[in-house]
This record gives sequence, C-alpha cells and structure tokens, in this order.
Amino acid sequence: MSRRLTVAPLADHYFANAEKGNLQSLPLSQQPFRFFEYWTLKEAYIKARGMGLSIPLDRFSFDVTQAGRIDLHVDPCLEDDAERWMFWQWSLDQDYLLALCAQRNCNAATPSVQLWRALPLLTSQTEDTGPLRTSHSPSSKLAS
Repeated sequence: MSRRLTVAPLADHYFANAEKGNLQSLPLSQQPFRFFEYWTLKEAYIKARGMGLSIPLDRFSFDVTQAGRIDLHVDPCLEDDAERWMFWQWSLDQDYLLALCAQRNCNAATPSVQLWRALPLLTSQTEDTGPLRTSHSPSSKLAS
C-alpha cells in the first residue's frame, strides 16, 4: 500500500460504477487505501469462485462505506448469489491489506478465522489483529 500510484485509470478500467463513484468522492489522499480495499476483495472473490479473471471485475462490486462492513453486489449475468459468500478484510501493518472470501454454509455457524504471522523454519505466532471489516456480524441474520 505504500506504493505511490494514480488509482483513477486502474479503477476506470477494472471497477464497477459504484466503486468508481465512491473512490472519486474521497480526497486524493484516501483514494489509494480504498482502491486496495476494493482490489483485495475483488481478488478474493474471483479466487473463491475458482474462475479468476474470466469474471469481469466491473460486473460485481463491493460497498465498504459502512464502518466495519463489506457488502457484495453481483450482476445477474454472473449467475451468482451475493448471500452465498462471506468476506473478511484485515489491515496488516500499515502497508498490507488482506482479504478472505469463503462460501457460506447455511447449516453452520459463521467460521472463526485465525491469522498467523510466520517466518518459515524460524517462528510462527498468532496474529491478534481483528478484521478491519466483515460481511457478517454475530447478531446478523447472515451469521446463520
């Protein structure tokens, strides 16, 4: 995230209209962080679906305007249900964002996710950082 880049051309090419509008409404200093919030969520979704970049990135969008919350919107042409997916996003250190997408199991409780910080062959420890935002909350109807 520390790379300096102009996000508007990339967003114009890859993001849905709602994401572009939200990005453009932010001060320039906040746009790179929001860009990477969207980018990591998009990457997590296309990987979870197992279809990679064959899914047009502008045919689904994320709403991250509510504090702590992720909402997915899917174009009907993608033949997918947004309620089928759960998302988590973490800000690791100040330079890294991590997003995770998992298929929801309607008969199971919302899974608990544990992060680990590891240096291969040297050490590993749990990461106590809670998610920056999620697509569900313990009191939400989506947690069932």
